[in-house]
Amino acid sequence: MSTELTEAILKYVALEKELLADGSDENASTVVFVTNKLLTIAALCDVGDEVGRRLLSQLASDMLVSAATSDVLLPALVDCIAHTHKKTNDRIDVVTGIIRELADDNNYRNTGGLDTSLVVDTETDIADFTADDRQFRSLAICSLFLEKTRRLNINHGEMSALIDNLILPGIQNHNTFIREQAIRSLGLCCVINPEFGRDYLLLLLQVAENDGPRIQLTAVKTLFDLLLVYGPLTLGVSSAHVESDRKREQQADVIRESMNNMSLMENDLEALGDKDTGENESDTEATVDTTIKTYIPILFNLLQSDTAEMRTVAAEGFAKLLHTNHLASHTVFAALMVLYFNPMSSDDQRLRQCLGVFFPEFAFATARPVADKSLAHQAIIERSFLQIMNTLLDAPRRSPLYEVNEYQVGAYLLYLTSPEQLNQNNPNYSSGASLFEAHHALAITIANECLHAAKDGDNYYMKLWSKLLNVIEIEHENQQLVKAMRVIIADLRKECNDSVAQKQLQRSAHQLADYDQTPDDWISRSDIEGLFDNLLKGLDRAFLDGVDEVLATTANTDGSVKRTLRARSVKAPTKTDNSDSEVASDGADESDEESESEADIQEADLDDPESTDEEMA
Repeated sequence: MSTELTEAILKYVALEKELLADGSDENASTVVFVTNKLLTIAALCDVGDEVGRRLLSQLASDMLVSAATSDVLLPALVDCIAHTHKKTNDRIDVVTGIIRELADDNNYRNTGGLDTSLVVDTETDIADFTADDRQFRSLAICSLFLEKTRRLNINHGEMSALIDNLILPGIQNHNTFIREQAIRSLGLCCVINPEFGRDYLLLLLQVAENDGPRIQLTAVKTLFDLLLVYGPLTLGVSSAHVESDRKREQQADVIRESMNNMSLMENDLEALGDKDTGENESDTEATVDTTIKTYIPILFNLLQSDTAEMRTVAAEGFAKLLHTNHLASHTVFAALMVLYFNPMSSDDQRLRQCLGVFFPEFAFATARPVADKSLAHQAIIERSFLQIMNTLLDAPRRSPLYEVNEYQVGAYLLYLTSPEQLNQNNPNYSSGASLFEAHHALAITIANECLHAAKDGDNYYMKLWSKLLNVIEIEHENQQLVKAMRVIIADLRKECNDSVAQKQLQRSAHQLADYDQTPDDWISRSDIEGLFDNLLKGLDRAFLDGVDEVLATTANTDGSVKRTLRARSVKAPTKTDNSDSEVASDGADESDEESESEADIQEADLDDPESTDEEMA
């Protein structure tokens, strides 16, 4: 590290001060840009020369404590500190020393206050922002320093004091930008060391629930980062952390009270540092249960947030958790699929791009082996199929989901579970019947829905399910399933009174007849029931997390099938005799003429028996 480079940086710093004093902001910005590049170069130079290393470290430290230093230079200055101090403990000592100087009024030279050009929100009143400029600068330096740290020793006295005296008071500050920096710093501490994550996870949850949108967004990102780095199991509350539970509850209460009152109480820090010496609770919940029951539902609710950015962050977080196998939940997958097809998200390009890439990657990627199988992701999609379809079919007229084309959604789910696509996109999958397990289970599900629709006389449902039945791929060698489906479709054709659905069922019957190697041999109904039970049991779902049971209440669904006729559907009359049926049919046609006209547009895809699933694929 040459002293000439350091001297050049000092010259530009002095020039910046002169230009600011003369009111030449445009030229000062140019000087700041050049200074930033010089500092970046300095952070890449060899520090073998001890004199040059100390000179650069001293220069960076002096600039960090100077109020005249622009915030644009902070990342480069912290890089210089990290470059000249390789050991983590040395960095902590230097950074805490800088923050200690910032806290001293005599050392902080007020030359115009904090440069807020990059952080000020135009909708926020910043009249009193410079009053907390030192605390903001200290937190900014702290967060930048933590970004350069891979491992943190929880027993380090300087770091513990930094959290207690800087970060936690910053969370209680009335200024939005200071609280945001404090949450970011606390989140980085938690990501670096899981012990911090366990200690302050409850505090982050309280902030994510009760603070303003800007702070909530930072807290939610931090929570998802923790789950991605360590997983729900590691961050759960275990018996070893019962003693710190009471401390975290006190911290959350203080922070919540501070956010409500927007003022700092004198005894806040004492309450934060107070350790209760009372008796600890004897029984605690299991680690994974605590994580699932406490944390996941709070984050799951964010998928229905009124803020588009919050929904996007939550969707990205859950997509990453599912893809990395930190979470196995068909309820979460169903919520992401519904959000993807929701017309309200059509303008959110980031959300649609994320989910559009996630679904094929999740469906066709090699999942973790479960019971010697590699189709865990396929089981999640299969399990979520009916939940997704029921959500769309039961949507009220005022809901944006009412306008969603259910066939396109169903066809897309069948595409994601297609054996052909599995084989093409991932040759590592095992060959044979395992590729067809998801479609075999979905064939049973759709056939069951067809039977319900025929029994209820719901032509709209019947056309939808019969068309989706044509997309199902059944293994030719599974003759028992082929024969069972032939029996089911034969029964459906007898019960169905809709011409469009009849054509769809006829196509399915012809296709199955081609697969049947012994068409004259039929299967009994008792054998069909046993076959269906075995097929559903064959798709191993034991890996699914208990999160679905918890989220059932949050999602207002228990996973069961709720048969409700769609408002736009035309219910066919109950069959009695021919004359009564004709009269009832005429009456139904007259009374429901308006309802049919309203449904013409949305049923257009179902009324065309020649259309195929190639459009969706």
